[in-house]
Amino acid sequence: AQYLRKIAEVEIISNDTDYDKITPADILIIKTPTKDFSIDETSRIKDFVAKGGGLFLIGDHTNLFGMSKRLNTIAEPFNLKFRYDALYDLETTHLTNYDPRYNLYFPNYINSILNNYKFATSCSIKSNIFSDKIIVGNSLASELLDMSHPNFFGDLSLSEKEMFGLFEQCSAIKYGKGRVVAFSDSTTFSSYSVFMH
Repeated sequence: AQYLRKIAEVEIISNDTDYDKITPADILIIKTPTKDFSIDETSRIKDFVAKGGGLFLIGDHTNLFGMSKRLNTIAEPFNLKFRYDALYDLETTHLTNYDPRYNLYFPNYINSILNNYKFATSCSIKSNIFSDKIIVGNSLASELLDMSHPNFFGDLSLSEKEMFGLFEQCSAIKYGKGRVVAFSDSTTFSSYSVFMH
């Protein structure tokens, strides 16, 4: 929020009445929520998008602290879903690096200007056929949450229970006059990471 205030007016929503401050000309950013949304909040957010607002949902790996479950109460009415998994590079078993050369089947403006993107702790996103696949990671493995490990990560090694291949890491969909973007890695938006290369 402090960084965004250098380029735009920023309001922080901390209770239900604060939604009265946003207009269809605004972008509502929801990053890794740790509190449940009320039915009234989800309804107001959906109405805000339908009237032309922008909604930017930022998740992270394995439903840590219940954040993916909470984001999905907002995302699912738009046919987007944060999966309860962690993505890792199939070859190195380390962090994933997005390379737009492998995104030829999903051309869009972002991957025409983005050289690469280093994800930290990404989950995958599920969307419908009408969504824009903004970032599709290649040669990745998806490991479902494991509550017996710290931060719900498993051992990040390929097994017969895991899926591998292409995974959506950023998807967008138009809804009414507005648009929703789902992004799968909050770490790269965190204060200790946002200014790294």
